[in-house]
Amino acid sequence: MATFRINISKLSEGEHRYPFEADAADLGLNEEFHGKVSAEAILQKSPRQVFLRVVAEANATFQCDRCLDSFEKHLKAGYEILYITENQPDGDPDDRTEVQVISPDTNYLDLDDDVRQYLVLSVPQKLLCSNECQGLCPTCGKNKNHEPCVCPTESLDSRWDALKALKKN
Repeated sequence: MATFRINISKLSEGEHRYPFEADAADLGLNEEFHGKVSAEAILQKSPRQVFLRVVAEANATFQCDRCLDSFEKHLKAGYEILYITENQPDGDPDDRTEVQVISPDTNYLDLDDDVRQYLVLSVPQKLLCSNECQGLCPTCGKNKNHEPCVCPTESLDSRWDALKALKKN
């Protein structure tokens, strides 16, 4: 059974708010995600459609792509879905709004899969512990965030010597 589930069968028209909270593992999120996942669903119901807006938040631990240290990151994801009972919605939905056709007999909206997918999509492609991360020294491997590196900054690659000689002329 879904953890984040809304019963819409006898829901009155108008706006309804639903706060949700569950363990990250209960939603099927991998081990990077930990603690509680919270979500707030705002549902607006009319006779032929249901508009759902969800904002979900979670904490995760990642490894920095520059320095390889572990760090915590707070993730926030939001999405909108327009559920309609016919093939055409009333008016034009926003381009960012997903439209799904549901049966008029639908009793529940299960949000687990959508919340999980949008949180996973909110993970940045480049994982950095901070924007100022200096990374690892390519020569000695020291983490430049924790200790200074005394390696020469000039490249000692002799393959470029011929070009350097041309540049001096």
